[in-house]
Amino acid sequence: MSDYVHEQCILHPITINREDEYDEIETKLLDAQHAGELKNFEIDCFYDDEAAYFLKYVLHNTYGEDAGDWGASRFLNEGVEKKFWTEKFEQAMKLIDRKVEPDKLKYCDYCYYNCSEAPDYYNHDGLNVDTVEMYYNLQ
Repeated sequence: MSDYVHEQCILHPITINREDEYDEIETKLLDAQHAGELKNFEIDCFYDDEAAYFLKYVLHNTYGEDAGDWGASRFLNEGVEKKFWTEKFEQAMKLIDRKVEPDKLKYCDYCYYNCSEAPDYYNHDGLNVDTVEMYYNLQ
């Protein structure tokens, strides 16, 4: 049944070069998770005019919130925040034959009705949150 999904995550855009590459990347990530090598990483896409693909680290995910459609994102702060997430993404990006570009990492907080794909909230800005909350699931 469809309902609202609220998600907080760290996103890094990735390029998909051919149709079956999405499935290959997803399989590599799932295999690494089952082997205990990676946690909370997945591949996802947002849609506006065309699909935009991302490697995503999920910080928080709930289903069934009565919250409506909204979302925003911001680039990571220079210093500790960007360094922390760059290091965290390096292992996953290496697994899928990509390199981390720290200036493309974004914190994203959004809610959408899941009867279709989420809009491209990576390209929204104006989110003003305390960055400390992003670390609550990691300690």
